[in-house]
Amino acid sequence: MLLRTSRLEKSHLRATDGRIGKIETFLFDEEQWVLRYILAKYGFAFLSRRVLISPMSVTGALRDSEAIAVGLTRKQIKNAPPADLAQPVSRKKEAQFLSYYRMPAYWGGAGLWGGALTPLEAGALFISPHWVREISWIERRISIDMALEQLRDVPKIGAGGEPSRDEEEHLHDFFGMARYWN
Repeated sequence: MLLRTSRLEKSHLRATDGRIGKIETFLFDEEQWVLRYILAKYGFAFLSRRVLISPMSVTGALRDSEAIAVGLTRKQIKNAPPADLAQPVSRKKEAQFLSYYRMPAYWGGAGLWGGALTPLEAGALFISPHWVREISWIERRISIDMALEQLRDVPKIGAGGEPSRDEEEHLHDFFGMARYWN
């Protein structure tokens, strides 16, 4: 489904633990013409703050675009590096921002999002082959024994490419799975 960005501007931003601010506007890559960031604003009047949200964190739109849901907590958004749009967003600022959210960089690959064509593909989900119950090549389906709610709340790992051992341990603990290296 395609929506005009003007329809989404001023929508509420819903974190995993409640509403936090509104969408102010969208920032597009002028060379690739692809959405790179959502500029969100939260707080009141002089105490308001602007932050960048990656499309990789969007989990859905709620009630006819009245709110955009993101897979981030209110605390993560509040503590995010501030968005200073007085100057263009530099690659250094983008790297700092993506590092904070523990998301992979979109540059350095053949796709619009690194090696991926969409933000969802770029936000890689690491699943151990030991957790796979069945693979159907005909149906192009992999079956795993995990609740859908668990998969929606999976922690983001592997921002630098491969996950670190700490991230891997956290992922195994999150799913309640035995560690293969023990």
